[in-house]
Amino acid sequence: MGYYSDVALTLKKADAIELVRQAQENTYAKELFNCVTSIHKDSDYVTFVWNCVKWYSQFDNVQFVTNFYQALGTYHFQRIGEDLRDIEEEWNDEDDEDYRVVEACEISREFYFPSGQELTLNSFKEAVPSTAKSMEAN
Repeated sequence: MGYYSDVALTLKKADAIELVRQAQENTYAKELFNCVTSIHKDSDYVTFVWNCVKWYSQFDNVQFVTNFYQALGTYHFQRIGEDLRDIEEEWNDEDDEDYRVVEACEISREFYFPSGQELTLNSFKEAVPSTAKSMEAN
């Protein structure tokens, strides 16, 4: 079993290329990069995403990646664990006024309703009169 996380790492393009190059020469890191779920890029940054990965700080492959990005001037690391309160975020930006590295990938938790109808409170009261009376009483 184990504890799984979703992880995103945003780097400058040149740093991302160097990380992949070095990872190809490291057996443990190479395995981790083979598990990358998606890669997103814009004009300046690349974001690597791992979904449902065991991201333990004592693992050699995680240490390799962590040591690499923490030595950089600009990075943004995000991890969301299975526990909804388990969110880790770390960043460094050599230009403190430029937060584009943080904006390249943002953590978001949203409600999703696959089916059903969206109602206003008034239309809900009309659709369910007994509920409306108890709501007005409170």
